[in-house]
Amino acid sequence: MSSHCATLQGSDRDLEEVNVEVDNLGAKGIRMLTDYIRAAMRQARYKILPDDGTYFGEIPGVTGVWANADNLEECRDELEEVLEEWIALSLSRRLPIPSVGGVDLVVPQAS
Repeated sequence: MSSHCATLQGSDRDLEEVNVEVDNLGAKGIRMLTDYIRAAMRQARYKILPDDGTYFGEIPGVTGVWANADNLEECRDELEEVLEEWIALSLSRRLPIPSVGGVDLVVPQAS
């Protein structure tokens, strides 16, 4: 059993816009994105669900990003994937992205 959730819904057009924005980030922006994901994953909290013994993971302060899997490694992997998708969708819609672990993700506006 394995599932994950991001509360936002996006279209292919949203993802195309994110690809363009990521392409414009350059090495410094990619490093900032990597630092943000690492900081968020260090903040992640996990627990074993008593009903079925699966693992549940979430990142405090990043609402709607969670994962559920049969083991801890799968749960971590899924949580990181959901976080990446949530960031991409948030960027495409220019939604605020909270600071995590003292790291901010600030994307310059395209000119």
